[in-house]
Amino acid sequence: MRLWQTLKRWFGLKRPNTAIRWKHVSRTMKASWSIGSKRETSSAIIINPGAYSHTSVAILDALNIFEGVVVEVHISNIYAREEFRHHSYVTQRANAAIVGQGVQGYVQAVKEAAALFAS
Repeated sequence: MRLWQTLKRWFGLKRPNTAIRWKHVSRTMKASWSIGSKRETSSAIIINPGAYSHTSVAILDALNIFEGVVVEVHISNIYAREEFRHHSYVTQRANAAIVGQGVQGYVQAVKEAAALFAS
């Protein structure tokens, strides 16, 4: 199922006048490469780094090279969890962070990225 079909079905979100690509990456090296490869083809990255948010300088380095908008998403509220989860390397680069909104956070992230890109 395509991303927009899923968002429409789950949240009734309407498709904006822009192209959005969905990519799931589950390994740090692959994530860093994938972020780097978007430098010339993407205006924004929405990333849920999961546990890599507190451990991966490689993902931070890749995001620092990216010149577009970066929105960090966490389904749970990482600030209400264990102390070590409160630090996120990705937050150092992100233009915005959406935390604790469940999967609705992805919809918020799309809207936030569009607003940041437009400004």
